[in-house]
Amino acid sequence: MKIGVESSAVFRRGKTGVGWYALHLITALSKAMPDDELYLCYISFLTKQPERLKPSPDNVVYRRISIFPGKIYNFLDHYLIPLPIDLLARARTDVFFFPNYFRWPLVFTKKSVVAIHDLAFAEAPQFLVPRHQKYMSRRVPASARKASHIVAVSQHTKDQLVKRYGINQGRITVVTPALDLELFKPADSSAIAKAKQKAGITKKYLLFFGTTDPRKNVDGIVKAFGLLPRHIQAEYQLVLGGAPGRDWGWGWYDEEIDALEKGLPKGSLIRTGYFNEADKPALMSGADLFLWPSHYEGWGMPILEAQACGTPVITARNSSLPEAGGDAAAYVENNSPETIAALIQELLGDAERRKTMRETGFRHVQQFTWEHSAEVLAGVLRTVGSQGTRKASRSG
Repeated sequence: MKIGVESSAVFRRGKTGVGWYALHLITALSKAMPDDELYLCYISFLTKQPERLKPSPDNVVYRRISIFPGKIYNFLDHYLIPLPIDLLARARTDVFFFPNYFRWPLVFTKKSVVAIHDLAFAEAPQFLVPRHQKYMSRRVPASARKASHIVAVSQHTKDQLVKRYGINQGRITVVTPALDLELFKPADSSAIAKAKQKAGITKKYLLFFGTTDPRKNVDGIVKAFGLLPRHIQAEYQLVLGGAPGRDWGWGWYDEEIDALEKGLPKGSLIRTGYFNEADKPALMSGADLFLWPSHYEGWGMPILEAQACGTPVITARNSSLPEAGGDAAAYVENNSPETIAALIQELLGDAERRKTMRETGFRHVQQFTWEHSAEVLAGVLRTVGSQGTRKASRSG
């Protein structure tokens, strides 16, 4: 069987959650379906070098679309009519997989599977840039209706697709993100020391990792740190790892964090900026607590990463976060900095509980492997590929 894959997010520099999900899942899928061909179709303009998986599997075929920059295609997609990806990529496939929310138009391929990571545009629209929220509200439901089958990254997202859009639950399969347990594991003291030096960390620290945007509740984390007793603030630094908000249209939110920082002891807030994926495990391993009390998430990959590195996690009991954290995380009210601060103080003072959380976390993450997720997706693709063509709501 020939399987097309929209792979632009896979080869994007500065990848965030969706890009890593697509990269790891497609790499594992090539091993789960060794007798099938994967056609990775992506936009990369003539001035750029062709991209490849490293190492590149034998059953992967690359179809680079280089006639125009990705910005041009995005413009067509937003304001005019997007062009069929299988036509642009010269890929006549049996089924096409779209790992990044949207089903692009197709000409030759009649069957498609689309992965939907969350419904933040509907469940938490206040946390999206208005223009982006409007676009997602139009495109994601349309993609879900038109696809032959839907992959949801969590049970929560699946439930919301059924509830909000009346989609038959039999058309939706949960394929969770997973972990590279060879990468995410407790780092040794030397690696931790190097990561701390690189980030400018000079004390014990509490860690948040992710894009600085309002949905992540970074302001709530900073406020909670400011409510901790002075002796804890003197002993610890708060480290915000990940891209700043301005990189994603949230420059004003960076300014809000700047204002909150002025109320903290000098040098107690560290912002690393974008941190290399290979260095993340050491940074996570060195933290006494990992803080992720987000207002809304489609999954919560950093929770599992921190648990795999042996770091106790504080998160919130909303959206998909309990699925990611399981029984190994400590849960808090995300809208209350006071409650977050109280739980931080409680856990820092209870070494035995932190030890239990570490041990439970190690067991919890074992169920999330890319091999398992790829096997589930492979089953979906084989089933869809062998079925008759599902009648779409509109042509294309």
